[in-house]
Formats: sequence, structure tokens, C-alpha cells
Amino acid sequence: MKKWIFSFCVITILFGFLVSLGYMKKRYDPSYEFIFLDALSLSGFITILASCFLWVYQEGAFDILIYGTKKFFKSFTKQKENDPLPKTFIEYVETRRDKKKLPILPTIVVALIPITVYIILRLLEINC
Repeated sequence: MKKWIFSFCVITILFGFLVSLGYMKKRYDPSYEFIFLDALSLSGFITILASCFLWVYQEGAFDILIYGTKKFFKSFTKQKENDPLPKTFIEYVETRRDKKKLPILPTIVVALIPITVYIILRLLEINC
């Protein structure tokens, strides 16, 4: 349940930020009338893109880059005995696989809500 609440809070904050940006734009451009709809669609799409990026990260697409960067910067330090970084990349990948992954499905489902509302409102606007 906490996963769903957190996802809903993130998308609500993002929606509020985008609506406030839209109101600032309307202040300078009075002909702009689709603030609410744009904020709905953008908040949903940005959340889905962030969830997809998190999924790619958790699957290990950036492991070699992260390990290489950590290994490079650790080479400048003098303390090598107490280094928590594994000696080989294979050990690093094995320790990363043991970590608990964050659930992505609740975030995507919650992000689909404003996109669905956006599509419904846009269809109602076209038909009226």
C-alpha cells in the first residue's frame, strides 16, 4: 500500500508543479487555455518515463559504467584494504543482483490515471 501512496504523491506533486508552470505561461500568453490538460498528460508521461528508466537501471544496463566510475575514483585513495567495492566486475554484478528491487508496476498504474483522464477530457473537448 505504501508503494501506491508514494507513487500517487509523486505524480500529484509533479502535476501541481506543471500546473503552476502552465499558469505562469498563461499569464504571459492569455490565449493558452489547455493548462490542465497539458499538466495531466505531462505528469503521466514523465512518471512513466522515470519508471522505465528505473527498470532499465535495475536490470543492470548501467552496471559497467557505475563500477568503472567507482573503481576509477577509488584508485586515487590510499585506503585499499577497507574498500567495500568488489575487486572484479562479476562480483559487483552478483552483489547488485542480491539487492531488493523497487516495484515499478504501482508507479506505472498510477501514472496511467492522469493519462486516461487526459484522453477522456480531450475526447470530450473534441466532441463538444
